[in-house]
Amino acid sequence: MNGAILMADVAWLVLSGLNKSHTRASAAFDKQGGYGAYTVKDCLERGGIETDFCSPSTAKNYRVVLVPLVFTSGIADFLKAVIPHDDWQPGARSFKVVVGGFGVHNVYPYREYADAAVFGRCEEFIVDLVCNLLDGKQFQHKSVMNLPDIYPVEYGQASELYPHCVMLGNGKTFKETSIGCSRACLFCHYRWTRKHVGGLAYDMQQVSGAASVETTIWDVFDIWDRKKAKVRFGIDGNSERLRMAFGKPITNAMLVETIERISAEATCSPTVRPEIYTIGSYPTESEEDRNELGRVLSRCKCCGVPVKMMVQLTPFRPSLMTPSQWEAANVVYNWNLHAVTNIASVEGLEVYYRYSIEGPASLLEQMIFERASEGSDQIIKTVLFSPQYKRLKSREKVQALSATFNIAQYIQLYEIGDTLPTSYLSSYTENEKLEMAAKNLRVRLSGI
Repeated sequence: MNGAILMADVAWLVLSGLNKSHTRASAAFDKQGGYGAYTVKDCLERGGIETDFCSPSTAKNYRVVLVPLVFTSGIADFLKAVIPHDDWQPGARSFKVVVGGFGVHNVYPYREYADAAVFGRCEEFIVDLVCNLLDGKQFQHKSVMNLPDIYPVEYGQASELYPHCVMLGNGKTFKETSIGCSRACLFCHYRWTRKHVGGLAYDMQQVSGAASVETTIWDVFDIWDRKKAKVRFGIDGNSERLRMAFGKPITNAMLVETIERISAEATCSPTVRPEIYTIGSYPTESEEDRNELGRVLSRCKCCGVPVKMMVQLTPFRPSLMTPSQWEAANVVYNWNLHAVTNIASVEGLEVYYRYSIEGPASLLEQMIFERASEGSDQIIKTVLFSPQYKRLKSREKVQALSATFNIAQYIQLYEIGDTLPTSYLSSYTENEKLEMAAKNLRVRLSGI
């Protein structure tokens, strides 16, 4: 490039808190964008494009606005922030909008509020994309969709780690050590859409300065600082049967051994406080499956430092581009009612659910964005903006949406291989491989 593009040309959208007193401009952006967005920011700066931060109301002062969507919930946050503004309306925008990040897969909800969607890694072409938009041109690439048109795209992959250290907004330095995951959990969008390069995922959290590092049960003792009370790992299922079905080979015996060893090796005081992450409302899940975790943990003999363990549960969501994408989502069972009592309480060990668990309405709303189609605009606007809807309780919200809209497409069980709204997507994992893994999953769930 010939010279740097002025800072006034390109900005990152910050949804809230941009003008909060006594904070830097990027403070609210740190969690919204994460180290992925800061990596892209570094790419642009190395390509001669300086970037600023803007709010929905000040976006009109720029020529290109970049929007990081890290999670599905980020789509709702984005739409709630921009739709009320006249200068964000289709046909009225004086600026170009680029969405990217881990939450970019189903573009139907925001296809009228963005001009380009970037799928997967983009460091090889992001400078050219922004330059084309600044010149008033569309950018053609297999991992870029020029909206509102919808057509086949492919998740961008990286063949090597990002080579540069990246300065985060909080002043810490991030150096990428891992992309994707070497394991094969059948529910994990990240695993099936990001080709694995480098080490283990927890390496990234260590370098980015996470307060406590989440790891797997297999790696926990390699990285846990015994002097610290916090240790975090995922088990992703309350029963051994369901963990095995979804590719998480953690036996009940392994779980008991891990908790007992944490108690024995901890040197903190007065308690050690593990946090474990699990998934509920899997297909075919029974009350026996739900209660198995408590029965198993009650067998623990914690003879060292007393253990006070929190379990954070997330309801199963059939993620796009995974072998589980054709499964149903359960918006009937309410885990908040199940989790009112301790999971286990024996000598040396107390296990309890996190105080708040995602309810049925929250899961349904996520599935609406996950499986949205061209006919989903009205239900999305109801979820985002209806005052009457917002006043309802979780169960009442599900009932209200069911009474007004056909919610089946968002939560139903599909035949393996059925065309989903995001059939325009492809990844490094061939569809045939996804379908074969999906068939094997259904066999395991059926117990045949």
